[in-house]
Amino acid sequence: MHKYFPILKKKFNRLNNSIIVVGGGRWATIIINELLLNFKGLKKIIVVTKNKNIFDNFSNKSKKKLKYESNLSFLKKEDKIKFAIIANKNKNHFSTSKLLIQRGLNILVEKPLVETASQYKILLSLSKTNNCKVFVSMPFYFSYYFYFFKQRYIKNKKYNIHFEWHDKINETRKGKLKKHDFSINYLQDTLYHFYGIIACFYGNKKIHHIKSLNKKNEGYLKLKYNNSKLHFNCSRKKTNKRVRLITFESKRKKYVINFSDDNNIKIINDKIKQKLKFNFCQKTLKYQLYYFLNFNKVQGKFLINDINKIKDLIKLKFKLNN
Repeated sequence: MHKYFPILKKKFNRLNNSIIVVGGGRWATIIINELLLNFKGLKKIIVVTKNKNIFDNFSNKSKKKLKYESNLSFLKKEDKIKFAIIANKNKNHFSTSKLLIQRGLNILVEKPLVETASQYKILLSLSKTNNCKVFVSMPFYFSYYFYFFKQRYIKNKKYNIHFEWHDKINETRKGKLKKHDFSINYLQDTLYHFYGIIACFYGNKKIHHIKSLNKKNEGYLKLKYNNSKLHFNCSRKKTNKRVRLITFESKRKKYVINFSDDNNIKIINDKIKQKLKFNFCQKTLKYQLYYFLNFNKVQGKFLINDINKIKDLIKLKFKLNN
């Protein structure tokens, strides 16, 4: 089975440096946990936040690897650090990214990367001037079940592809109510995930916008990508269940990928009623972190989330503003 899952072979404990995580919320906690669990060679994880309570989420043993800083002023003394992950408030992503790039750090930024097209151009220019790598988070791009589907079923075939992506407004994660950022519409919020998945299947291709509807809690997008027609429906409503479905359809074949439940992924061949289940859940985040921290050693095809390769995505995102 490993021929379908090349990214599962990676060894995670070879890193021997420190890393910065900016943020003190739920997602910063998740990232820190993944770093502690999978990258035991890390010397220190420097957590930059005003929220000291984030440390309550970790064991005393884990805390020995964590260092607290309230702001980034310490960077003047930490010239050896070359990596940072930005998971603070959305409105602060640009200013934090700009500062860290100017300090010469390679960064991985949680979505959204920027709030305006001009901010994107600034970060792109700064990354070239300072010879830094800038990546935006697209964890679904590293999902093993998408790679499996790509190798086994897609290859060079063309399909009409239909996405259904729906969440509840009052969604809980591990018993806690998930906080949503309502400053951006839901379609724009999910766009990074959508692009990461499509890029997994077809690589970095030209996006042709056909039609879209962009409301606060729901959206619709119709595109042409790699000569395939794509439809993306998304919503965040009180009564809906969490839904993650992708349908691939041609004249002779129809497949459905159901990843609504992270621990129960299904690929269904609708024509012959065949169902393939995955009995383990790959944590996509750790593979994204691996390729970020080892970008000099990996093949370029795994760096689709590089700021230089998402120009079409950024154009589409801000086209939806209009």
